Amino acid sequence: MGRLIKAGLTGVTVFLWILMAGLLTGCGSRNGEIAEETVQDENIETEADIFLPETAAPFPSAATSTSAAPAVMLAAPFPTVPPDALLRTDGIDGSFGIGSASVLRGKNILVSLFLTTPDNAFTEEEKEICLQRLKEAAIYIEETAFGYGVETRFILDWSEENSQDLCMEKTVDFSISDDSDFMDALDEAFAQWTEEELSYERLLQEYGADGIATCMFVNAPGRSYAIVYDGEDNVRESLVMFVRNDKGTEEEPAVYAHEILHVFGAHDLYRGEEYSRAVTDYIAANYPDEIMRSVAGEGRISEQISRITAYHLGWIDEIPETESFPELIR
Repeated sequence: MGRLIKAGLTGVTVFLWILMAGLLTGCGSRNGEIAEETVQDENIETEADIFLPETAAPFPSAATSTSAAPAVMLAAPFPTVPPDALLRTDGIDGSFGIGSASVLRGKNILVSLFLTTPDNAFTEEEKEICLQRLKEAAIYIEETAFGYGVETRFILDWSEENSQDLCMEKTVDFSISDDSDFMDALDEAFAQWTEEELSYERLLQEYGADGIATCMFVNAPGRSYAIVYDGEDNVRESLVMFVRNDKGTEEEPAVYAHEILHVFGAHDLYRGEEYSRAVTDYIAANYPDEIMRSVAGEGRISEQISRITAYHLGWIDEIPETESFPELIR
């Protein structure tokens, strides 16, 4: 349930070392963190009184929304940070508006890549399960976006007739393990594949899409994570999804949704990750079901996308919370 900043092919191993402490003990879609974060729902005791901007607005939904979706804002392929953009000084990096998956509006492609190693491969049934969960996560995001008056659609065609385009396999000659050598090798293989073997530009043009990201599935327990672009070398954004978490249970659609949202600008909102205790306590009190805070991991997605995450995704232009918590400014 985390985000990593990808700095490029040669420096790509750095971001995985940051994760090494817990990567293969987590679960899919940075869910290892999610699973614990979710439970990190702890009985929060605020150390000091926190000024609450205003009563948290109810979560919109496609079923209750009556607002018409606005015209789709098209994102230029692989946008880069404007030369006059203000640089953040609070240590928080955001990927909203930049990278291959820049804005969660319009059409965005999700390419699925199944990793085969000497000791771990996917059966057809296992692939279908992963793809079905990916689809459920995509539908959930699309419907929630509509509730905010935003039109977005994911292209993740995993039907047999177009599987060569958007659903593929990658074979490596190293085994899955929990050591740094494996993670380093995985990082190198994934980075090389996205750089040399997959044409993001061609797919964007062929499908008339506005953004693209790759989702690598690893058939092993681990902690899933998102590789986001923060203005450095490599704009190709992606997800690494371990299909089981550190408890050995299958990752649920909510974990997939959490990681997908990361590449479009969403931040982790649970304690001890990206924001101060004051912020995470406020979110726990006002948005306990926020999907970037925790996931229940029980089948159907029951979590919500609060106005804070909607703001980070660019679905809404401002939120009152930024007045009290400037660190939330995207």
